[in-house]
Amino acid sequence: MPPALILFVEDEPLIMALAQALLEERGYDVIVAVNGRQALSVLAERASQITAMITEVGLRGDLSGWQLAREARRRFPELPIIYTTGGLAHQWAAEHVENGLLVQKPYIPEQIFEALTKLTGPPVALFPSLNPIP
Repeated sequence: MPPALILFVEDEPLIMALAQALLEERGYDVIVAVNGRQALSVLAERASQITAMITEVGLRGDLSGWQLAREARRRFPELPIIYTTGGLAHQWAAEHVENGLLVQKPYIPEQIFEALTKLTGPPVALFPSLNPIP
């Protein structure tokens, strides 16, 4: 079974690069998008392969992360969504969609991994044959 595929939506290049590297280090495959339109395009092409979406809620452009999540959920009702934000957490009660979690910035990587595990389970081991034999 291949590793879990995560769609990571973030418009800050440094955050995106760091998060992508950390997720890949933990065994996830990652597709990045810099705005909501690009994320919807990726979902249209690869939704059946994507395990979860992580999106910044304060995306610049014509779709906020909240709007992206609502549209993604309308098209793909079972898609787990993790929201990240540095200053818009107060909107959570009014804006979020079900089957999602909020991780507030600045976050530590463990918070993202914990949210992913809660919503999707752990990533598939990269080298299952190296696991100890009971």
